[in-house]
Amino acid sequence: MVAPDRPYRNLTFRETQILRLIAYERATNARIAMRLGIGEGTVKVHVHHLLAKLRVPNRDEAALLYLRAEGRRGW
Repeated sequence: MVAPDRPYRNLTFRETQILRLIAYERATNARIAMRLGIGEGTVKVHVHHLLAKLRVPNRDEAALLYLRAEGRRGW
């Protein structure tokens, strides 16, 4: 079960890095891949996993969940 105060706490370090880039910079997979020095396909796999772990349908919902947990109101 996901903790309500930190719903992303069960993510890996890399998944959390990617979620932060999505949330704070609205970064695309290509941009994330470039920033982290990994392949775009690898980013897609990480995004797929973090969406499943957070039980959200898309990256916007994941970003909002993260921002709200961090005390931010959103974009």
